[in-house]
Amino acid sequence: MKKTLLSSTALAGAVMFAAGAASAGSVGTKDTMTVTMDGYHVFQMRTLDVSKNDTPNTSSDDRGRGYSFSTPEGEFGFTAQAKTEGGITYGFRTEIGTEAISSDELYGFIKGDFGQVQFGNQDGAANMMNVGAGQANKTYQGVIGGTFGLSALDAEGGAGNAGLIRQDFEQSIYGDANKVIYLSPRFSGFQIGASWTPQTGSEGSDGFNDGAGLTGSENVGDVAVNYVGEMQGASVKVSASTIFSDDQEAAGVDMEDYTVTAVGAVVSMSGFTVGASYRNNGDFGVARGAVAGSDGGSYVGIGAMYEMGPWVFNGHVARGKQDFGTATEQSNSRFGVGVGYTVAPGWGVMLDYLDASANNIAGAANTDSDASAIIFSNKFSF
Repeated sequence: MKKTLLSSTALAGAVMFAAGAASAGSVGTKDTMTVTMDGYHVFQMRTLDVSKNDTPNTSSDDRGRGYSFSTPEGEFGFTAQAKTEGGITYGFRTEIGTEAISSDELYGFIKGDFGQVQFGNQDGAANMMNVGAGQANKTYQGVIGGTFGLSALDAEGGAGNAGLIRQDFEQSIYGDANKVIYLSPRFSGFQIGASWTPQTGSEGSDGFNDGAGLTGSENVGDVAVNYVGEMQGASVKVSASTIFSDDQEAAGVDMEDYTVTAVGAVVSMSGFTVGASYRNNGDFGVARGAVAGSDGGSYVGIGAMYEMGPWVFNGHVARGKQDFGTATEQSNSRFGVGVGYTVAPGWGVMLDYLDASANNIAGAANTDSDASAIIFSNKFSF
């Protein structure tokens, strides 16, 4: 699933370098609904250096050559909507990934003074409303999640890696599986949201899977709240969320039920933005009967950004840890720095350096993985 590698569309839209205030364009209208379109295209030139246990790794990701070109993502989004005489807005949105011609989000919505209800393939409320370190990042250093195909920085670190160095871990739980979502209106800066999906991995399908061989979670729900306001001349955003499931399996193996909790905050003033995130993964990914003391790990991330005219400078650090019930605990670290420049409306360029490492992978002492990359990105958007 594309979302396991990339940050969610809702979060990515908040943190990717927007290359100016490009707005969606009108496609056309009919008597029933008005249609608008938006999209973007990314091209990258990248270098990558990977080692395991201090030994160079040349098994994949063009690591033997050490450099590559990539078109990691492109997307067209279409929104069709109309309004009833009673003032209720209704419609649907679909996003089409052009790098491999694949469907991304596809969901309907009904909104009005009561808030908004969404139904279909869409991010959950906890993911859409999450704020933190990633909102202090407008280049491709990857604090929020994916690194556009550089799996060495995302999965090379071993068990639990995605949950230990990604702000958007919610996507690893339920992705764009079919959901029903409610988002309230904002009152005095506060908004609440909730969502539910019967089966993760059921994107675009009926999702009746059960029994032997099942991989995923059933009856996954989440509840989230966030606040947006101003204090002493500073813009402040805060969020808190929890995700829970009553059944989890991995290739037919029964897993512990889990509750994942997360909090985050972002403060902006005079061109500076600082964000922080914390998450406890509970028993996500822990098999029933596992060694005592095993857990799903935890994550903390900090990001900082300064914007000056067409320029943006940002950096982040993230660290996670996970216990496998052994004497040695796995730890993951990740940091990056980046600079971006708006060439013209709808056109941005970025340069990033990223570094990721994992130690004591899966609780095995003296096992490690290290990866670093330099990425130059060109992005067109509208």
